Amino acid sequence: MNDIDEESEEILLIINIDDFREINDFYGQIAGDKVLKGFANRLKVIIKDKNIDIYRLSGDEFALYIHTPMTKNDLSHYINSLIDHIEKMIFYHEDNEISIRVTIGATLDMESALEKADIALKHARKTRKHFMIYDENLKIEKQYKENMEWVKKIKKAINYDRVVPYFQPIFDNRTGSAVSFECLMRMTDENYDLYLPGDFLEIAKKSRLYSELTKKMVTKCCEHFQNIDCKFSINLSVDDILNEEVVWYIKDEIKKYKVEDKIVFEIVESEGIEEYEEIAKFISDMKKMGCKIAVDDFGTGYSNFEHLLKLQIDYIKIDASLIKNLEHDKNAEIIVKTIVDFANRLGIGTVAEFVSSDKILAKVKKLGIGYSQGFFLGKPAPDTVIIE
Repeated sequence: MNDIDEESEEILLIINIDDFREINDFYGQIAGDKVLKGFANRLKVIIKDKNIDIYRLSGDEFALYIHTPMTKNDLSHYINSLIDHIEKMIFYHEDNEISIRVTIGATLDMESALEKADIALKHARKTRKHFMIYDENLKIEKQYKENMEWVKKIKKAINYDRVVPYFQPIFDNRTGSAVSFECLMRMTDENYDLYLPGDFLEIAKKSRLYSELTKKMVTKCCEHFQNIDCKFSINLSVDDILNEEVVWYIKDEIKKYKVEDKIVFEIVESEGIEEYEEIAKFISDMKKMGCKIAVDDFGTGYSNFEHLLKLQIDYIKIDASLIKNLEHDKNAEIIVKTIVDFANRLGIGTVAEFVSSDKILAKVKKLGIGYSQGFFLGKPAPDTVIIE
């Protein structure tokens, strides 16, 4: 679709709110939630065309599916007008006025449209433009092809049982013994090359394959620990928890392998736990079964202590960015001490992530953190070894 006058009857836009995390950091999580809900409602007001459908993808990203004839030139005018309307929006929280800016990626080619719109979005960000329309003549074709190759790899990994858990021990700081393992996702190919989550998770989410990876991990980890006398933890995204099919699958596997009293679900705090009702219901259901809940990466961005009160958390995993700086950063030490004191008052266990030296371990113990995890103590491995 290189001719600017050529029409397409279907178009996809991805709208990303720029620097949304800064809104959470500066104004707080409640304000961030208000902005997201307000933005969604105002999009509906702006876009009254029955031939345009609005979707929320995740976090701070929304999609528009336009099913009406439009040329590339028409689309450019439409996006400019849309951005103008959006950036005139003002949101209110208490006495504060909050405005937003957006970046938009679009495609008139509906074959693998989500991936192409996302590539255009990333290219717009990289080149500091308000929007970009996917064009095969742009130098983003290579990235698109690479993404498609990754999609193929992920599908093969799912179909040929190449999604594998690695296990990293978590140590009790009082006894020095490994009492639990975090299950970390890895993927292999036909050549037995090993891939870390950073290589493929984002692409898996964009291509709707993420839930299948979660299911594979849940089954393999439950099976592995069914006859091992220790706890184990599995990472879940908010998307997993909001996916009813995935939740039912998790419940069935837990019952099947009888690991209700061993499993801990780690939920990433920095993803933005905003659907309190859905998250709270999931946590309540899991705890009734005997499972435990941990908040992962606590201390990144806007760490909301209200999460801990509302969501009945069992463990806080204190983020690596704080733990690795304990030796030299007094502010990091103050923040960690505050988290630990607060957790202790609520009867919540604390875990230090990224413990990388004996000095940091000593500091962690001095601050009263209950458990430690890190390469210094034990690296992720394809099997579990209880280290005394």
